[in-house]
Amino acid sequence: MKLNKKIIYLLCIASAFFAVSCRKHDYKSVLVKVPEMRNNHCVALIQDAFKRHPGIVTMEFKV
Repeated sequence: MKLNKKIIYLLCIASAFFAVSCRKHDYKSVLVKVPEMRNNHCVALIQDAFKRHPGIVTMEFKV
């Protein structure tokens, strides 16, 4: 279970970096889906990236 959460965590970090890098390539928006992680450090990292680049990225939670 820990390994699975760690993999999802790393994927979320990668998604956040991808979302920020999209600004350089003139993408209008990127949708990052976060599976079952509403109260997690992963979400906090992604939200922090979105605050720095508002209007570029949207986030959707899968419940």
